[in-house]
Formats: sequence, structure tokens, C-alpha cells
Amino acid sequence: MRFALDTNPRTKFFPDRGRIRIQYSLYGGNDYYWLEMADVLRYTYEGIATSVPTLKGTTEQMLVNFENNTLVLHRLREGAMIQIYASDGRLVSSHRALGTSALHLSFAGYPSGMYIVKAQQQTFKIIKR
Repeated sequence: MRFALDTNPRTKFFPDRGRIRIQYSLYGGNDYYWLEMADVLRYTYEGIATSVPTLKGTTEQMLVNFENNTLVLHRLREGAMIQIYASDGRLVSSHRALGTSALHLSFAGYPSGMYIVKAQQQTFKIIKR
């Protein structure tokens, strides 16, 4: 079973009922899909395809590095906003560049998964393993 990110899937676990509910919006409506936990061997967010490019080291003006659970952004404009979103579209954190030196953002406290980072009118995704 797969749900595209543009349907805004939200998962809720009901262990007392032995069920998983996935709520998603298809054509503007709210639809639900129920799964029995006994029927689920593995639940993962792997293989999520988006139109957001994967981090490849550099962007046009900004240099980007993600290593050892730390995102490092170089060449940011002073006052630039950096926003980090979870794969469900929820804003996880927001930062403002205070100067032109490198900005280090730790992902150590974040769970594994895909994150969307918006900085200086550019968007890219990071996979934290």
C-alpha cells in the first residue's frame, strides 16, 4: 500500500484495537484507510518519491552538507529563513541565519525519516537514517 505525499497521509495507531488508520486527502476530501495490525509485516516511509531534489552537496548559491546527523549550510544570506519539515508536512523547526558564517543544525534528536529543508528560496530533501 502506498500513499503519495500530495495526499497528505497521516497515520494513527490504535494498539488497543489492533488497527492502523491512514487519513489522506484525495481531491480535497478526507478519506480513511484502515489496516489490521496483524496483517502488517512492516510499516515504513522508505521509497517515498517526491518532486523535491535529493541533497547532492551543493545548490546554486548555497553549499550544503549533511553528515553525522548535522546539516551544515554555507553561504547563507544574513537573515535568511531556514525551515525544516517532516515528511507529513509538519514544520519541525525554523531558524534564521544571523550572519554569513556556516549554520550547523543538529538532527540528532529527530527520528529517522525524510525531511524537507527550505532555505533561500531553495528546497531539498534529507534522509536521516
